[in-house]
Amino acid sequence: MKILQPGKISNLELRNRVIFAPMGYNEGFSIEGHDYFVERAKGGAGLIIIPIFASEAVELSGESAFLNEESFDDFVKIVEDIHSNGAKVCTQIVPGYGAISTDSKNYDVPVSASAVPSIYNPSIICHELTVEEIRAIQDGFRETVKLTKKSGVDAIEIHAYGGYLTDQFLSAVWNKRTDGYGGDVKARARFLLELIEIVKDECGEDYPLIVKYCPDHYMDSEGYRTIEEGIELSKLLEDAGVHLLHVDAGSHGMRWYIAMPPIYQQEQIYQLKASEAIKRAVSIPVAANGKLGDVEKAETALEQDKLDFLVIGRGLLADPYLPMKLAEGRPEDIAPCIGCNENCIGRVSAGDHISCTVNPTVGREAELELKASKSPKKILVIGGGPGGMSAAIDAVKMGHHVELWEKSTRLGGMLTSAGRPSFKLEINYLIDYYRTQLLKLGVKVKYSTTATAESVMKSGADAVIVATGSKPLVPKNIPGIEGSNVVTGIDAMLDRCTLGTNLAVIGGGLVGCETSLHLTPRGKKINLIEMQPKLLPEPIFAMNEMMLAGMIYSDNNITVHTGTKLLAINEESIEVEKDGQNLTIPCDTVVLTMGLKSENHLVKELKGKISVYAIGDCQEPRKIADAVLEARRTVLSL
Repeated sequence: MKILQPGKISNLELRNRVIFAPMGYNEGFSIEGHDYFVERAKGGAGLIIIPIFASEAVELSGESAFLNEESFDDFVKIVEDIHSNGAKVCTQIVPGYGAISTDSKNYDVPVSASAVPSIYNPSIICHELTVEEIRAIQDGFRETVKLTKKSGVDAIEIHAYGGYLTDQFLSAVWNKRTDGYGGDVKARARFLLELIEIVKDECGEDYPLIVKYCPDHYMDSEGYRTIEEGIELSKLLEDAGVHLLHVDAGSHGMRWYIAMPPIYQQEQIYQLKASEAIKRAVSIPVAANGKLGDVEKAETALEQDKLDFLVIGRGLLADPYLPMKLAEGRPEDIAPCIGCNENCIGRVSAGDHISCTVNPTVGREAELELKASKSPKKILVIGGGPGGMSAAIDAVKMGHHVELWEKSTRLGGMLTSAGRPSFKLEINYLIDYYRTQLLKLGVKVKYSTTATAESVMKSGADAVIVATGSKPLVPKNIPGIEGSNVVTGIDAMLDRCTLGTNLAVIGGGLVGCETSLHLTPRGKKINLIEMQPKLLPEPIFAMNEMMLAGMIYSDNNITVHTGTKLLAINEESIEVEKDGQNLTIPCDTVVLTMGLKSENHLVKELKGKISVYAIGDCQEPRKIADAVLEARRTVLSL
């Protein structure tokens, strides 16, 4: 495989073409941060990129790690241990946030190349950086470069991704300056070109230098970068002595084209369109990111010469041993990223440490490491959803004897319905992964087996992990809710019911929105009813919410009714209340997506009779990540 072939950036040789993307750890260079980066080196990545903030002269580092004399020794330890595991190290230096921030060090407003509206709050006008402030940022950048070189790092990447401060200088939409930092493409690139000169001055001409940037913003509005301008910029960077172009696409503030496309983004790796165009225009290597943890797509892109290196972030969170498993011929053992964004970028954006829905050890590598049990037990797992399957896999890896009972004829639990929409196919890859691991590890799975307190007590288990999940919530106080024209969203997703043409979907949360989008391509017209003032009222990562809501409002077969309460269900209509008025909405089928209710009766029946543990939705309906994390913690406690 070309993925596994050695690669070269300037004079730096890498053991393969896999680069761990600069996905930072909020607690900087702590012990947990150390383990987080080193684990990806142990797993076989060729280059580990560690993001750090350049200078606090004008902006505070915020969520980013900051390299200074106080943090230097801890950083050096990370570098040394990455090296000892066969990988090389690159620091990604972030010159600033600019208009994507809410304030700055010396002002109540963000700074930017010009006095333009803040990207996420257009009512705020940014402070235009003075030349003196630009110099202060660059001076701080120089000091960071010096410390980076001193630490033994092998390469430097300058961060110029779409919407950050450097890109605000590069882009006409944000750069309105009339001095030497504004004007044509080359003039707008002056800020970045001067940063490149600083690296050359401090580290030498051949020291491996990477620039991460967006050749194409994928925006039709005037001032945003087109691929034609991106090619011109790329040639400027090549002429300036950059050794690797790290291509991304889109920008902050956009609904669709963003750095880490969520599961809803189904266009096939749009970053590759940009990287292919740049690869044809320059003679230096090109890297790209964006769902490249999909090994088949990534290998095809390399073979088709669309890029030279794969920058993988979320894929190496889900499974840091992806490169090693490929080298060992075990692709079926690679845990897939599902693109949910909830526990990686979502947590970081909320100020928490990074994690992963399918890999709870991210950021907690030492704490949640599986070790051989000193007293193996007979473990019975009830329920074959994500929590139950994870618990069974973890328990076997620790040396326990495990049996799993599943009441249906297949594994997956709620994942089965969640993976039905065409825009959520990655969920099915996760089910396949779990199924494969259970088979390879020899876990005995009993299908069509409904657990009762009596059957569990007769099983001879030393401990029982109950992962029976949840069921759709059906309020009994709504007239007509038990009628033959009423179905649940899960039944609709799994084609377990007959649907009419005009549907009323009750509940505009995540499940209601996804169900609606799944059904409209099947010829359905939908009135989507949500009692709260807005769609998706539950906590959802902002970019996911923005994209999903955009999909709903752009679907002509969906009519959204927010602030609308369901009163009654009739044979051919529903009665609702909105703004104090009662309304009748015609429909032939009502689809309930009003939430979930825990299936916890077995836990209650077993308490006090046997060692029993409840995980996942049977405790409280939540997300995949909660079930998987609770599975790991429970198994470790046995």
